[in-house]
Amino acid sequence: MGLAGLSIAMFGASANAEVESEFTVGYHSEYVFRGASIGEDMMDFALDFAGTGYCDFDWSAGIWFGSWDPNDLDPDPDEDFYDYEDELNIYGGISRTFNCVTLELGFIRYIFIDDNGAGNTELYFSASTEFNNFGLGATVYYNVDAERDSSTSTGDVYADITATYGFDFTDTLSGEFGAMVGFYDRDNDISEDDGYAHWGAYLSLSQQISDCITLTPYISYVDNDDDYNSEDDDLFYGGLRATYSF
Repeated sequence: MGLAGLSIAMFGASANAEVESEFTVGYHSEYVFRGASIGEDMMDFALDFAGTGYCDFDWSAGIWFGSWDPNDLDPDPDEDFYDYEDELNIYGGISRTFNCVTLELGFIRYIFIDDNGAGNTELYFSASTEFNNFGLGATVYYNVDAERDSSTSTGDVYADITATYGFDFTDTLSGEFGAMVGFYDRDNDISEDDGYAHWGAYLSLSQQISDCITLTPYISYVDNDDDYNSEDDDLFYGGLRATYSF
């Protein structure tokens, strides 16, 4: 069964329901994950599906693959925590809007291809709202299992708060400014630091060049706590994404 068919079956959508699909490919000068620079010159692609199921529940599912040049940021030279350079993510979720607040529950499976397919699974819960051109959201991620080497990080919790503002220049050119702050609550052999981890901001422009294709260049900045990732206290980076909707 294809991914779209699997998603419809999982989330209870009618076989006749409209499914929105997107394919995205991008280049990023840095691979930054939750405030930490994992590598440079990343190429990635994603395939996403979304639709509406029973009882006004929305569903989404997709896959993401990224490949990059890894950084030597391993806090323990005897461990290969950052030595992978290819990653596959599989994710899905269901959501429903109550008045002006959207609640979503989902999962993300991280697979590190260069580490013999090891990885970990997270469950997440988010709440978000939009008013005028502003958006606010908060998400909590729970790390169900960590299979990476000897890490004992099972049960780690990560949370972030985001704020966005969107604006239009023309009918086909729009922009978005966003900011976020992230926090960790964890106990592992990589870092025992809890609390504030990092904050960041970005500015993106989206140019619709056809009914189906959109180009989105962006610039971003991240600053993290010294104890969280001392080798990259702050970082500017950017990239370009091309999205094809079908």
